[in-house]
Amino acid sequence: MLRVSYKAAGETCTQDIRIGSSLDLSKHDEGITTHAAMTLDGVWAVSFDGMDAPAPTIFNQLQSLSDSQDEAIRHFSGTTTYRQQISVPKSYLSQKLRTRLELGKVVAAAEVFINGQSAGNVWCAPYCLDVTGMLHAGKNDIEIRVCNQWANHLIGEEKTGRKKTVSNSRYWNKDAQLLPAGLMGPVVLRAIK
Repeated sequence: MLRVSYKAAGETCTQDIRIGSSLDLSKHDEGITTHAAMTLDGVWAVSFDGMDAPAPTIFNQLQSLSDSQDEAIRHFSGTTTYRQQISVPKSYLSQKLRTRLELGKVVAAAEVFINGQSAGNVWCAPYCLDVTGMLHAGKNDIEIRVCNQWANHLIGEEKTGRKKTVSNSRYWNKDAQLLPAGLMGPVVLRAIK
């Protein structure tokens, strides 16, 4: 068992979880009323920073990098930046409501920027941040930087034989299954009370 403390919707919660399982937010969300929710589906501008970084691209929907048809994206390890501009209705910004950005599934850690300002970092479930006061009515820029694990790059090097990485351990071979990586969502902006 592992005892995990996290902050969501302005409250600190503690939960005991088994290694390999995920947090159950249903108890935490009891008593929280969702007044509005907006799923940030649609087009994301995506760029990469790291060794052998692929060219910037557009994702029409969020998916694991390891599921991409592009080999360079599939084997990328480093920081992937997802950008989207959204229009926020004034009703989300009531003084009586809190605004929460839920990232959905993320592997492995993320930093979120709202209109150029850091909203914080997340590295474990529930992958959500209180962004109250960071948004304004109308257009807002959302940027999510996700750092993933090194494994997919090492597997890619084994497959291609083009090794640039020096390591004294060989955990991955060319037949190893790629790990999920990046922002898979769904990303949801939620006005709560």
